Amino acid sequence: IAFIGDSESDTSEKFMGYRDALRNADIPINPNRIIGGIRNQKEGGVGLEQLLANNVEFDAIFVDTDFKALGVIEKLRDIGIYVPDKVKIVSFDAMEEYTDFMPYLTSIRIPFDDMFLTAMDEINSQRARKKMVSKDIIFQGRQIIRSTCGCMLKS
Repeated sequence: IAFIGDSESDTSEKFMGYRDALRNADIPINPNRIIGGIRNQKEGGVGLEQLLANNVEFDAIFVDTDFKALGVIEKLRDIGIYVPDKVKIVSFDAMEEYTDFMPYLTSIRIPFDDMFLTAMDEINSQRARKKMVSKDIIFQGRQIIRSTCGCMLKS
């Protein structure tokens, strides 16, 4: 399983999750399967080219955003590698604007609405107490299974 994304910015928690998941599954981490510094859709395709140039085997790629995953999928298609037949793709965001893109992107939905509402509640609560404190709140993403993971049930 390869990683393509921006392992040096705010998405580094996604990279750490990728790394931890491999460790938990006793899958060795191969630095040649990790492509960092990718920041947009076009660079998603460039990241795939770098991964292929590393000459390592992989059958799945975790991409840190849907936007970059589209670039990866487009580049795979350009070179005749089809998702999910040869390579599975999972990404992050589950943005609604990508639901028309074929193949349908398997993704982790980030609960932005819940995050916003919780932040507003917390600010109002702290203002009412006249005491502002830093607080970590963990939100659970939700896996949206579509066709790019290769796990859709066949009818």
